[in-house]
Amino acid sequence: MSAWVIIHWFELGTLALLCLNLWFVSSVLNALRETNRWIAFLSRIQWEQTQGPAPGSAPS
Repeated sequence: MSAWVIIHWFELGTLALLCLNLWFVSSVLNALRETNRWIAFLSRIQWEQTQGPAPGSAPS
Protein backbone atom coordinates (compact mmCIF):
# COMPACT_ATOMS: atom_id res chain seq x y z
CA MET A 1 0.00 0.00 0.00
CA SER A 2 2.78 2.48 0.86
CA ALA A 3 4.50 1.92 -2.51
CA TRP A 4 1.26 2.85 -4.31
CA VAL A 5 1.00 6.09 -2.30
CA ILE A 6 4.66 6.96 -3.01
CA ILE A 7 4.21 6.42 -6.75
CA HIS A 8 1.13 8.60 -6.91
CA TRP A 9 2.72 11.38 -4.85
CA PHE A 10 5.61 11.31 -7.30
CA GLU A 11 3.18 11.56 -10.22
CA LEU A 12 1.30 14.44 -8.61
CA GLY A 13 4.56 16.24 -7.91
CA THR A 14 5.63 15.76 -11.52
CA LEU A 15 2.29 17.10 -12.73
CA ALA A 16 2.60 20.14 -10.44
CA LEU A 17 6.11 20.86 -11.77
CA LEU A 18 4.85 20.52 -15.33
CA CYS A 19 2.08 23.04 -14.64
CA LEU A 20 4.56 25.47 -13.06
CA ASN A 21 6.85 25.05 -16.06
CA LEU A 22 4.00 25.82 -18.47
CA TRP A 23 3.06 28.89 -16.42
CA PHE A 24 6.68 30.09 -16.46
CA VAL A 25 7.03 29.61 -20.23
CA SER A 26 3.73 31.43 -20.77
CA SER A 27 4.94 34.34 -18.61
CA VAL A 28 8.25 34.58 -20.47
CA LEU A 29 6.53 34.51 -23.87
CA ASN A 30 4.08 37.18 -22.75
CA ALA A 31 6.96 39.38 -21.54
CA LEU A 32 8.76 38.91 -24.86
CA ARG A 33 5.58 39.78 -26.77
CA GLU A 34 5.14 42.98 -24.75
CA THR A 35 8.81 43.88 -25.21
CA ASN A 36 8.48 43.38 -28.95
CA ARG A 37 5.36 45.56 -29.02
CA TRP A 38 7.13 48.38 -27.16
CA ILE A 39 10.23 48.15 -29.37
CA ALA A 40 8.04 48.40 -32.47
CA PHE A 41 6.16 51.36 -30.97
CA LEU A 42 9.30 53.23 -29.95
CA SER A 43 11.07 52.57 -33.24
CA ARG A 44 8.01 53.85 -35.13
CA ILE A 45 8.10 57.06 -33.08
CA GLN A 46 11.82 57.49 -33.72
CA TRP A 47 11.35 56.83 -37.45
CA GLU A 48 8.60 59.46 -37.66
CA GLN A 49 10.77 61.99 -35.82
CA THR A 50 13.72 61.49 -38.17
CA GLN A 51 11.86 60.98 -41.46
CA GLY A 52 8.77 63.07 -40.97
CA PRO A 53 5.22 61.84 -41.48
CA ALA A 54 4.52 59.21 -44.13
CA PRO A 55 3.46 60.54 -47.55
CA GLY A 56 -0.28 60.75 -47.90
CA SER A 57 -0.91 61.05 -44.18
CA ALA A 58 -2.90 64.04 -43.03
CA PRO A 59 -0.97 66.50 -40.84
CA SER A 60 -2.29 66.70 -37.32
